[in-house]
Amino acid sequence: MALTDAGLPHEIDHVISRKHGGMSDPENLEFACYLCNRLKGSDIASPHPVTGELVRLYDPRKDRWEEHFRIAGAVLETIESCGCHDGATTAAQCH
Repeated sequence: MALTDAGLPHEIDHVISRKHGGMSDPENLEFACYLCNRLKGSDIASPHPVTGELVRLYDPRKDRWEEHFRIAGAVLETIESCGCHDGATTAAQCH
């Protein structure tokens, strides 16, 4: 997705945060929506909102955006059919 199509400003994010040993090299940097990045913080996993199971967060190096998210007007939605979003309410909770 082009930055101009996103509707929200993006910023450079560490996929694996420096807190967890991630480096500031191109392989570990990605553009992230500023709101999603603020909600994610330095987390790399989160409890699933329904099961409580610890699952990893969306990883732009491993996951395909269009399999996890869609834009519906002015709203970024998670896609339920991928099987990992039951109960997720924000992109940062997408596992």
